[in-house]
Amino acid sequence: MPEAELAISVEDNGFFAAYGAFWSVKDANSFFRSPAHLGMIARLTRCSIRFVVAREKGSVVAILPFAILAGPHGAVINSLPYYGTCSAVIGRNDPATVDAVCLGLLAYARQENVAAVTCVDDWRAQSLGGLRNADFVTDRTNQFIDLTAFRGHDPLTFYHQKTRNLVRKAEKLGVAIRRASDSAELMDLAAAHRENMVGLNGIAKPQQFFDMLNDHAQPLGEHRLYVASIDGRDCGFLLNFHCGDTVEYYMPAVHVADRALQPLSLLIHHAVCEAVADGFAYWSFGGTWPAQESLRHFKIRWGSSETAYSYFTYILDRRILKRTAAELLAAYPYFFVAPFDRLGQPDAGRGR
Repeated sequence: MPEAELAISVEDNGFFAAYGAFWSVKDANSFFRSPAHLGMIARLTRCSIRFVVAREKGSVVAILPFAILAGPHGAVINSLPYYGTCSAVIGRNDPATVDAVCLGLLAYARQENVAAVTCVDDWRAQSLGGLRNADFVTDRTNQFIDLTAFRGHDPLTFYHQKTRNLVRKAEKLGVAIRRASDSAELMDLAAAHRENMVGLNGIAKPQQFFDMLNDHAQPLGEHRLYVASIDGRDCGFLLNFHCGDTVEYYMPAVHVADRALQPLSLLIHHAVCEAVADGFAYWSFGGTWPAQESLRHFKIRWGSSETAYSYFTYILDRRILKRTAAELLAAYPYFFVAPFDRLGQPDAGRGR
């Protein structure tokens, strides 16, 4: 008997409630694709959230959420933007369904005169791995801990020896860990985060993000802020999000003058122990670029495994490749437009 034909549509903000109901059944372990996080992305980046929806015999069988942002060089689509947020075709994700959904996204992009489309695969679902004919494929790895292996054991025994030593050093020096209990500590995290980003020449998350964490009327999701202190003063912070069976390692911050105390090592260990005790199955450290080998080693040494995933970029208006990295960062903050090393090459494309 032939399979029923899929009907593909692109839905706007009015579909949010239906998406939330579908997500809660099909994808409830993904904080990044949660309705609350999609709403945060929309508010912080001033983009519009859309959904490619696949229906079979009138029933929704798969959804791909994405964001579209207008700009001076044409609109740009990401699935999804904002600090390495990953996406996936949720629901039914067999190759035929994924192909139909992604073709629907590209058809919509051409209809809307979008300049560039990037689909960011999910480290666990990896539903987009079969995408073909992308102009650029940019690889990443994600390090994660299978917390189920830690149950009934001291997590320290799974760490690399150097990591165990750093945890014990912080304990020996008298670093103490507590769970944050008031909004003032979130603002202390914000200040330490900005201090760290200045040192890395990076882009700090805006103050609005931290304000959203305090917005109880529109909760961003279950989060825990751990604070490290020594001699009565705070020296480090770790913000995690918890969703379904997964802990997302989201924002570490350590005052530069206190790094030798190793507060982050003790913060992670304390949070991992709590996650195991609370029954979580996975701890995700997030994506790592190929050039970030030292960061990769840091994450792996917590008893982590890793998996590869990719950014698939389609250039629909090749004029955007003539722009500089500074121009693209200014026009499309938090969005991935194209690999910066391929800019200035309007004829470049097809592959890694």
